Formats: sequence, C-alpha cells, structure tokens
Amino acid sequence: MESNPKDLKCSIIILWEAGEEDGVLWSRQFINEAFAFDPGTFSEITLIHTEPYAGSNRAQKQNKYVQQAAGNETDWILFLEAGDILHPKAFKWITPYIDEYDALWGLLYTYRANPDGTLAAEKENQQIAGTTNHKDILLMEPPSAFHLNHFVKASVCMDHPFDERIQTAGDYEYFLRIWHCRRCVKINRPICFKRKENLHVEQHCSRKKLWTAEAEKILKDFKEGLIQTGSHRNGRQMDLVIFGMRRSGTTLLYDLLTVENQSLVLYEPEILQKPLKGPQAAWNMKRLLLQLQEAGFDVSQIPPWNPKTHPTYLQYFDEVIQPLLSSLALWGVKMIDFRDWQGFLAAHQPRKLILTVRDVRDVVLSMYDLALRLNRQVVDEAWIQETVETSCRELVRISRLPHLLVRYEELCNDPEILEAVAAYLKLERFSSDRNAFQKIVPFRRYELKKHGTAISQTSVYRHRREPFGPALGLARQIWRTCPEYSKRFGYEIPKALQSENNTASPIKLGMARRTARHAAITWIQAGTTVLDLSCGTMSLEPILPVGCSYIPCDVVKRNEHMLICNPNEGIFPDHAVCPDIAVALGLLEYIRDVTAFLDYLRRFEIPLVLSYHPTERLSQPRRISLDWLSHLSLRELNTCLVQSRFRIQDQKWIDDRQLLIYALPDG
Repeated sequence: MESNPKDLKCSIIILWEAGEEDGVLWSRQFINEAFAFDPGTFSEITLIHTEPYAGSNRAQKQNKYVQQAAGNETDWILFLEAGDILHPKAFKWITPYIDEYDALWGLLYTYRANPDGTLAAEKENQQIAGTTNHKDILLMEPPSAFHLNHFVKASVCMDHPFDERIQTAGDYEYFLRIWHCRRCVKINRPICFKRKENLHVEQHCSRKKLWTAEAEKILKDFKEGLIQTGSHRNGRQMDLVIFGMRRSGTTLLYDLLTVENQSLVLYEPEILQKPLKGPQAAWNMKRLLLQLQEAGFDVSQIPPWNPKTHPTYLQYFDEVIQPLLSSLALWGVKMIDFRDWQGFLAAHQPRKLILTVRDVRDVVLSMYDLALRLNRQVVDEAWIQETVETSCRELVRISRLPHLLVRYEELCNDPEILEAVAAYLKLERFSSDRNAFQKIVPFRRYELKKHGTAISQTSVYRHRREPFGPALGLARQIWRTCPEYSKRFGYEIPKALQSENNTASPIKLGMARRTARHAAITWIQAGTTVLDLSCGTMSLEPILPVGCSYIPCDVVKRNEHMLICNPNEGIFPDHAVCPDIAVALGLLEYIRDVTAFLDYLRRFEIPLVLSYHPTERLSQPRRISLDWLSHLSLRELNTCLVQSRFRIQDQKWIDDRQLLIYALPDG
C-alpha cells in the first residue's frame, strides 16, 4: 500500500475528567513530539479544545467535538484519554493503512512512570494481534478487545455518533458498530500507550466492574441483533450449524452429512472461535485437514496457518479454508460447546440451524461412557452435571431461532426424520460411511463397535434399563433441574416435588462426589490397593497417591476393568480381590440395607472410607427428592458401623452437608 500525499488533516480529541488537567498537557506534549518526529501522511494536526466530562455526558461531549472537528474540514480524528501518550512513530506507522481503512487501532500497551522519570511500557495480555476481521472482535471479551485510542475518518465518525443513552460503555457500543459496518484494522504495533490508572484502587475496580458488566450486555445484545437480522459480510455464508447436547446424535448427523465432493460438516472446530497456540493449534489443524481430505480436497495444496500472514486463525479460515468449502453443495459445523454461541452465530451467520436433543437422563448416563475415555481428573460427575445443565439451558435459548429439531430417539427409530433433514438442507443423498468420525477422532471408535455401521437403537431410553444407583440418581436430579428443556423438546416432564424449604441452596450431587474424592485420598496411603465400590467416572484413580492399584466397581459394568457392585440386589465383588482399603463415596444414600452392606465390607478386614449426608444436615423431604433410600442420622449411622464391627477412627465435614468417615475393623 502506498501512502497518501501529505495533505491530510487530523484533529485530536482528548477526553478528560475534572482533576486531569495535567494529564491533558502530558498527552499533548507527546502528540506534538510524534508529529515533529514523523507526521506521516498528515500535513496538519489540530488539538480540539475539550472540557471535562462527568459520567453520563461523555458521549454528548464526544459528539460535540466530532462536529467541531468536521467543521474544521478535518480528514481524520484521533481519540485519546487524558494521560495516554502517542507512540513517536504513530503517524508514520498508520500511513500505509490510510487509503484502505476507515478506522485504525493499535496493540494495547500501558505505561507507568519510574522514580527516575523514565517510562516503562508493558504489553497487555489476552488481546488479539493485528486483525481486519470483525469476527475476531465479536469473539473476544470486551476488556481484551477494546480500547478507545484510535484514528478514525471524520466522515465515518459523523455517520456513527456515540450513543448518548448509554451511561458507561458507550465507547464500546460505538466500537462494535464501526468494526461491523466499516473497514477497520488493528495493526500489529502500538499506536498509543495507555496510562495505568491513578485512581484509588477501590474506585478503579468499581468503575471497571460497572464498565465490564455494561459492555458484556452490549456485546450480547449486539450479537443477538446480528443473528436476528442475518447480516453477513465476508463471502458465502456458512450453510449449516448443528448445535446439540453431547451424546444426542450430532456425531451421527456428522457422518451422514459428510459426503465426498458434495458436503462436509466440520467437527467441533474450536479453532473458529479462539486463536490457539501450541499443541492444541497443531492438533486442530491436523483434524481440519483430515476432514477436508475426507471431503475430497487435495490437502497437500493447502498452506498451513502462518500467524505472520494471518495473525488470527479466523482470518486464515475465512481467506484460505472458506473458499474451498464454498465449492461444496453444503458445508457447516457441528457444535457441542455452547460457550458464546451467540458470538459464533453472529460471526458466521449460518443459513440453516439444526438442533439435536435427547432425553436428559440418557444423555447423563451416556456421558459416563464418554468420561471414562477422557481426562478423568477433570471429566467427572461435577463436569457432567455442569455441562448438561448448561447445555439444556442454552439449547432452550437457541431454540427461539428458526431451526429443524432432530430428536435422538426419532433419529434412531424413524426413517422419516432423515427425509426431513434432506429436504431441509436440499441434499440428494447421505453418506453410507459411519467410519468418517472415527477417522477424525480415533478414541471414539468404541461407538462404532457398539452401534455398528447402521443406525442403532441400542442406547434409546437407556435410563429405563440402568440399575438404581448414584449414576441414575445424578441423571434424575439433572432431569428434574431442567424441566424447561423437557417441556420445550417434548420429553417427559418431571413432577414438581415439595420441599420443606424451597429457599435452601440446592445440593449438587456431582460436586459432592468430586469433593468427597479429593478429601478421601488424604486417608489413602501410597502403594495400597483401593477398592472403589461406586466408581462412577473412575475419577478417583488418577488422583490416588503414588503406586496405588485401583479396583473399580459400579452397579453396571461400563468398561472391561469394572466389577459389578449392586448392594440392593445383593451383588458384590468377590472377596478374592484382596484390597487394602475400601472406598464408598456417594453410595450409602442409595442403599436400602446399609448394615448388610457394611457386614459385607467387614469380611475384608480392611479400613473403610465412606461419605454420607446425615439427616441433621439434609432433611427427609429433600432426600426423597434425590431418590435416596437411606435416611440415617449421625447416631444411626454410627450404630450401623458398630453393629458391623467397625469403629470410627476419624471423621470430618467436607462441605455443609457431607460427612467423610474413616473407619477401622473393630475386634
């Protein structure tokens, strides 16, 4: 890009509050020095006379100064905050961009004065590098994306005045509008240095909190506005997004819709949302190329992402990958991550939306299968509960948009639903290859083994076949927590259960189990063999002390390592397993005859770690709402242990309601 002749005028607007007069003078000094050092394409600069603003009238004064600048026949306007300083090469660095862009930002740096009078600059973290892509802005948190200091054409600023109705974050609303409808750039250099706040810490934190809250609401409303209007800027629109709960059929649709030389649905492309680095970025790139290869593209001709030419992955995707995808009859993505779905839809503007849903209870039980194949330190019952409840809530919100609903149960049973999908997407045929997904994500091959190459009914309404125990209890609690989901998508609606105290904080069974596991390991010695009698996601194993062996048990055999332990049916692991310690976390509440279970454990002649929610901390009405079968007080629980010849060696409350007990064989 060639620079303009030196005939452009720039007006500078410095915004300040009462008491910041010195900051204004400080900013002016650096502006004059930068212009003297290298004026770039500007022949003249004018410092607009400004007055202190007071909170709500900031936007009003900004618009006044813009009109004043325009009256001086200025070409560009520079906005600064009092005390912020211009880089000595700012005018020079923006010159190559003046012809092509309407507004320019630089990297965000802050500075502070050292005792010796020198200035120390520091680059702010969590910001995107240079970009021209408005999607980058939509998908960043407001504090990471925005700062006021920027150059903007005066005509553009006149066409997009600051909203005088917005109290605190009006600058951010203006920023979003400019980036969406004008040619904007954030160059990969600092233009200005922002002064570290000199306000009292509490005052600064309070103001920052108010600004962030208002900016987040502005961003949310802006995204929803884009989704409703369907405005799209770059190239052909994305054809399809499949949003679905984990384990609800998104994978099956992915397989059916990936047809060589016809259509491709990208698998959960996190790389579309955030710029990633390191191994995760490399893995996502490899996964993308594998999918493109499946669709019939020659991936050897596709250049890899280079941050030097495309500072963010979004730019790379839009400029390199999307043109390839646009040659197909249909392309889209499948998403099970609902974080900032508004930003994703606002940025990518799909023409069609499919929602896949499934009975919540089946989703939870199926996620146990998935959890056993992931990082079990993180993916446990608490993760399952948080993930499913969030997904239910967000799917209900997304369902307000036009969409095609695909229920997992119908997908597995009713051929007409596939005809509906084909008609909705105007597709001639589906893929007959159920191997596509397993090629992209090899660890999911267990699905192919379980369901085969055909559409299977194996997992439909699996909660009806699940033995009673903690996993089914968690599934039913989450189902009861999300009645709006069931009502919205046509599933059995849980009956409202009365509670003696509806204002009491709800118990989270998943978090209770996580808390119990992390507390229990303090009573387990290194090198011991641990019998986990209600292993669930087997998340105890990865946090055990060094050298421990692990024997997992549950009411159903979820993998080849598990033994079956179903106390209500009288099914126990054989005593020949020879553990050194037994652990029963989140289990006693689901057992009818606690004494019989303890009698079984007593025959091992080993210590026992167990958790329990006694009636003193959780009353019977609330226990019934959790499907619990045992309702013991502390005294009654101790009596059960004594009758089974255990004595309590130690005990501790690990949360408001849950007691952890370490018991030894007695006599």
